[in-house]
Amino acid sequence: MTLGFANYLITNVLPQVFTEKQTENMLKFGIFLIDDMVDYLGYEMLQSHWESFSTVLLRYTSESSCILRQAACYGLGILAQSTPSSVMNVDTVNLWLQALYSSVKIPKGSEKEKTYGHCRDNGVAAIGKIIKQHSTVFDSRPAIGFWIHFLPLRHDKEEGMVQNELLVDIMREHPDLILGTNKLEGLQKVLSIYGDITGNKKLYNDTIGIKIKEHVGILKGDPFFNENVNVLWQSMSQKQRDNLTEFVK
Repeated sequence: MTLGFANYLITNVLPQVFTEKQTENMLKFGIFLIDDMVDYLGYEMLQSHWESFSTVLLRYTSESSCILRQAACYGLGILAQSTPSSVMNVDTVNLWLQALYSSVKIPKGSEKEKTYGHCRDNGVAAIGKIIKQHSTVFDSRPAIGFWIHFLPLRHDKEEGMVQNELLVDIMREHPDLILGTNKLEGLQKVLSIYGDITGNKKLYNDTIGIKIKEHVGILKGDPFFNENVNVLWQSMSQKQRDNLTEFVK
């Protein structure tokens, strides 16, 4: 996509798409146009349109239609990922996060489980992208606490891989962001997620697998882990314990 073509779409196509009583298919088309322009051209080329893109995407994160919510949440994640932290501020981050929290918490309706699952996964993944890209701009601990509750993602495997690697990276580099003041509860949650990930080859690749093994190795050298290993192990399901034990041996 070229800048000239993008400007044509912004000027001549999008205003015709985002109108009252527009069809779902046309709205989806318009949202994905924004997603693609953000993804392919980025902030530097389209910064004058960034705020209007954000406004549209935020509007549709609360749509009753899973199809539109998914497209909007995915787009907001790409927007966050493409926005330099130097131009971000706490208010914008919180605005985006609150929209995504609300979107993720919308209960399943009449749509199929797979459709709903992909929609929610994209909302969770967008939160992860904000955490990864803009952690220097805001206190990411509340966002991480919300985000980790939905891991591992089970419907959008591609997004799930990215989020699983981010989880391991945070635990290896900044564990306090996840463990906080309740280290035991935090480790219970992370180890349970590791057990789910390692039991399904669609949830990890070689890089993630190596990082999990390395992190478990580091934990085995941690006095706190060793003092509480029985409690930690019992907090996991039998399947999670078996998966992780077999994986790291």
